[in-house]
Amino acid sequence: MRFGIIPSTLRERLALLAGMVPVPVVDCLVPLVQTRALMAAVRLGIFEAIGSETRNVADIARSCKVDVGTLDMVLRLMRSTGYIEQSGVGQYRLSSLARRTMLPGARMELRHYVEWNYLQWRLLEHMEELLETGKGLDIHH
Repeated sequence: MRFGIIPSTLRERLALLAGMVPVPVVDCLVPLVQTRALMAAVRLGIFEAIGSETRNVADIARSCKVDVGTLDMVLRLMRSTGYIEQSGVGQYRLSSLARRTMLPGARMELRHYVEWNYLQWRLLEHMEELLETGKGLDIHH
């Protein structure tokens, strides 16, 4: 599996082929935003707030005590990554992927792994040091 810029129109394909797309900007930003949005959604209980129902973004925001406009952006991002489905304006429900992995007691629950990524995020800050010295962090202490 590989993430990357996937043009969806002829115009986008041509721009990519012509070297007009700032590929490094997308490569550096999009995966980070997707990852942090998923981490925040788990930590703030957004998946649990939606549960097995279709819920209005305002109701979800109230349940999680978060800003409704920002939550709507995060839910749309989670839709693009396959965790959320939208059914009407401001109406969201969990995808089968989210039900299988992001709810407490789910068949393949991975919420704790997603939360562990806050630590991994800090560990990755030392990549340059690892490259320069060849010495990794002792993560077992």
